[in-house]
Amino acid sequence: MIGGMETYTKNLLSNLCLSYDVDTILLNKKQFHLIWFLPYVFIKSFFLSLRHKYSVLYICDALLSPLGLIIKSIFNIKTIATVHGLDVTYPNFLYQKIVPFSLSKLDYLVCVSNNTVSECIKRGICASKCIFIPNGVNINEYYLEQSKNDVLEQLKGKMKHDFNNKKILLTTGRLIKRKGMDWFLKNIFMQLGPDFIYFVSGEGPLKRDLRRIIDKQSLKNKVFLLGKVDRNTLKLLYNSADAFIMPNQIIKSDPEGFGIVALEAASCGVPVIANAVDGIKEAVLDGKTGWLIKYNNKDAFIEKIINPGLRANSVREAIHSFSWVNLIKSYQKIIENNYDDL
Repeated sequence: MIGGMETYTKNLLSNLCLSYDVDTILLNKKQFHLIWFLPYVFIKSFFLSLRHKYSVLYICDALLSPLGLIIKSIFNIKTIATVHGLDVTYPNFLYQKIVPFSLSKLDYLVCVSNNTVSECIKRGICASKCIFIPNGVNINEYYLEQSKNDVLEQLKGKMKHDFNNKKILLTTGRLIKRKGMDWFLKNIFMQLGPDFIYFVSGEGPLKRDLRRIIDKQSLKNKVFLLGKVDRNTLKLLYNSADAFIMPNQIIKSDPEGFGIVALEAASCGVPVIANAVDGIKEAVLDGKTGWLIKYNNKDAFIEKIINPGLRANSVREAIHSFSWVNLIKSYQKIIENNYDDL
């Protein structure tokens, strides 16, 4: 799978491997395979811990915290877990009894947003264990050092559609209710006039509703549902967009943990226009990498889309605070018992 949590895990492990001797246990298949992966994690962790004297067990998803607690108890190993959002708020009675309890018994929790910190504390987890470290981005991973005109020509070749003199709006991610693309189409995009087109990259259950809105509002030549795109196309989209749109909606049991795509867009100099909800408030530096809009304020959303007022160079400069090169130092301090220096 490709998503925020998967991207986070890949980047965290890649950076940790530069400084430490790391053994990894990864699920390289879809979430359905968690059925067999959970016992596999326990068995492999147990036998690896018998053979090696590890200093730290790191869990990249709160779902695995019960297994982490067992290994911690058996081998007396320092155990740290990352908590994203839904992995602690998942609305199931048994899940809420087991996972928050297990997290509370670990040594430290890295929370990717202050919203996630709050959700942990609500569930009885000690605040002193919850450490906020935002998600990160590799600054040059998506950035293309080409002129925007060259990028647009390449994108037009792929899209087979002429969008000269149009301003490009972009959203990438899973097509689910929380992401708010349907709200955006109904309430914002229809008000923008003929100068804008909207690319939506991703798959998910909301796709049918989006198609219905597009057909009903006669937006076929203005809104493009691209489905899952390859990496090169994603780079072209990021580097050709005039604004990145995050119209996320508040779904009580399904918060936005952070929103790594906001960092990816800003790393290409694209200002992010976002509803100020959940972890997005940490992913967008208001007035620097984009704009945080008071929840569902239509007029403010439209105003910032029409005139973001941010230069690409300044957006790229501001996003350096989210660079993995800098963030990995915070993880190293936790791993090496220097948490007080954070």
